[in-house]
Amino acid sequence: MKLVELSEVVKLAYNKIYDEKIIKVEMLTEKKFKLTFRKEAIIIDNSVGNKYRITFNDYVGTIDHFRNLFDYILGFNDFCCDTSNFIDLTESFITKLYKHLHL
Repeated sequence: MKLVELSEVVKLAYNKIYDEKIIKVEMLTEKKFKLTFRKEAIIIDNSVGNKYRITFNDYVGTIDHFRNLFDYILGFNDFCCDTSNFIDLTESFITKLYKHLHL
């Protein structure tokens, strides 16, 4: 299940960025998880088909660090006008992120 893999991506990325482990993972629904860290909670879900979403508390801060890390790993730099509080990923992006972060 890609949602479980995405959960691992978020946990590993958060730890890499902030040197902080997750406190709690809650399965809110079959397609929606809540990952709780010391200072914030991040929601991940399977929005539509093979699209997955990471939703942050705000459109600045943690999301900026995640975008920078994901851009670096995936070789992208195209979030110049994005002011949303979420990141959408395809299954193939999740696989690439997961493999890179597990090294």
